[in-house]
Amino acid sequence: MFFRLFIYCIPLLLVVSSSAQERCGTVAYELARQLRNPKKESIDQFEKWMKKAVDQKKDMSSSAQRTQSTLTIPVVIHIIHNGEPIGTGLNISDAQILSQLKVLNDDFNRLNVDQVNTPSLFLSVAGSFDVQFVLAKQDPNGLITNGIERIRGSQSSWTSTDNYLLKSQSYWPAEQYLNIWVTLLTDFLGYTQF
Repeated sequence: MFFRLFIYCIPLLLVVSSSAQERCGTVAYELARQLRNPKKESIDQFEKWMKKAVDQKKDMSSSAQRTQSTLTIPVVIHIIHNGEPIGTGLNISDAQILSQLKVLNDDFNRLNVDQVNTPSLFLSVAGSFDVQFVLAKQDPNGLITNGIERIRGSQSSWTSTDNYLLKSQSYWPAEQYLNIWVTLLTDFLGYTQF
């Protein structure tokens, strides 16, 4: 089975692999979440909040002198496996995780090898985010970590409707870490949650 990490956004995300299903489940997941909890924050409310936050950031950067610096984002990779030895099946190797983290960093910093394929329409706005994703070096309790959590899951496969159960297997505070889960998801290759 071939495993890949699909990264769609920063706030909170689920990363998975499987063989033959739809690629991205973000829209379907968000619609299902809205149906289950219609009183929770809507996409429009989120967009308004995001626009306000961006506008405030623009105001701050125009009134203060901006210094170029790279934003470092600590990442925790939650490998939810079925008891396989490290490097087999769902329990992917550290080398594979590091390889995909490099791809993520290259993509966000426009260093990816296929950046030469950027359509001419977008060349004038294509750019680097100047962020660096690094495996967390400290867990939420202040203990030293390599940023990789390996957990034997409570079931052998998952769907996007299992979101809360899956995340209850292993989760770090999203305000401090980018959480990425790698497991067998049977309905999509991956999805993200804003």
